[in-house]
Amino acid sequence: MLAMLILGEKTDICAQPHEIYDWFRNLTINYRSWHPDHESCRYVQGQSLQAGSVLYIEENLHGRLHKLRLKLISTEPDREIQYRIAPGIRGDFLITPTASGTQLQARVCLGWDLPVIGRLIDMLIAKIFQKQLEELREHMREEGQNLRALLGVNERP
Repeated sequence: MLAMLILGEKTDICAQPHEIYDWFRNLTINYRSWHPDHESCRYVQGQSLQAGSVLYIEENLHGRLHKLRLKLISTEPDREIQYRIAPGIRGDFLITPTASGTQLQARVCLGWDLPVIGRLIDMLIAKIFQKQLEELREHMREEGQNLRALLGVNERP
């Protein structure tokens, strides 16, 4: 990766990888309970967790309603879900087994892998949208904490 802004959050969850993956498999049902800023979620093309499927979501970020289409790029059961929102915006969920459950890493990648110009674009994005990027990081952190709570587990010992 030559240049790109990567926002990421890791959350330890005392659940098995298949339980987390299954939770995402039922995202259209679970979406609103995941975060108070989540409004709606449905597949407009394809089926749950199948590459090529398109998920339409609505959520409040930065004080306004965002309507997004997430195209699933690839999924690996119990391990990874990759999606693309628009050119220059993609994300993933990495599900990694641990001794006491699972670590879920959520990432949003902004920018382009272009020599020199990609770094300049990333610097501009980071400067112009600093407040929105911090709010997105906080939203991602809250999603991780909320998912841990939804799966019935508080902080790990």
